[in-house]
Amino acid sequence: MKFTVGRKLAVSFGILLFIMILSGFIVITQLGSIRTNLNEIVNVANPISSAAYETEINLIGTGFGLLGYLEDRDPEHLNRIKEDIKEFKEFQDIHNSLTTTIKSKELSVQVNDQFSHYTQLAYKIVNLEDDQHKKMTKLFGNHVKMDDLLDNKIQAVLSSDDTGNYKKLVAAMELEINVNGIAKGLGEYLRTHDSRHETRVMKDESDFMHFWKQYLSSGLTPEEKIWAEEIAALFR
Repeated sequence: MKFTVGRKLAVSFGILLFIMILSGFIVITQLGSIRTNLNEIVNVANPISSAAYETEINLIGTGFGLLGYLEDRDPEHLNRIKEDIKEFKEFQDIHNSLTTTIKSKELSVQVNDQFSHYTQLAYKIVNLEDDQHKKMTKLFGNHVKMDDLLDNKIQAVLSSDDTGNYKKLVAAMELEINVNGIAKGLGEYLRTHDSRHETRVMKDESDFMHFWKQYLSSGLTPEEKIWAEEIAALFR
């Protein structure tokens, strides 16, 4: 068969069209493959990023919960700490399941270890705060009892007109001064952490024991001896 110029052009255009269609098919196929790969990357990367973001939120939440509890001792802060720790572990597990590189897995292990240590310290601080609160409640409760004992019993039975009671009265008044001095010094120390207030507390404590012994040796009645022992027990 003899090919004319027109037939040759038609064949050439046909071949070109076939090549274009084939190339287009290949391009579309490649684009589809790339899109699939990109979707896989996005589907993995997004959960990893979201998980990491959520763990950071939970970490910060735990810190704020701890600070809140130290501020006002509201039990709701403890619930927040517990919930944030629970959610941190859940999102960290998601993050661990999606990481693929050795470096990422090593970092996940480090994060888990550090967070575990962090939560242990957080609860230790909570326990210390609870213990301090109990001790402070007992301390100031004892202060109120000692002040009441000094005012309404020890000093109430003493008359400044009775020269025989002068030594008792002076000792009892000094005891009250020392008790109030200790409470004030302790309050100032907790507020400022100034060591000068700590020194004052120690001085008042020493003076209290000095005047308690002076009161004890000043010819007490049986009832006054009982009060003296009561105030000593409260002071210890």
